[in-house]
Amino acid sequence: GLYVHPVTKLVGLPKVPEDSDDTVPQ
Repeated sequence: GLYVHPVTKLVGLPKVPEDSDDTVPQ
């Protein structure tokens, strides 16, 4: 992924690796 989804930060979930966050549902 090029960036961490803002939703991930808002929900407070653990930060996923930047090369994986593009495969994680928003």
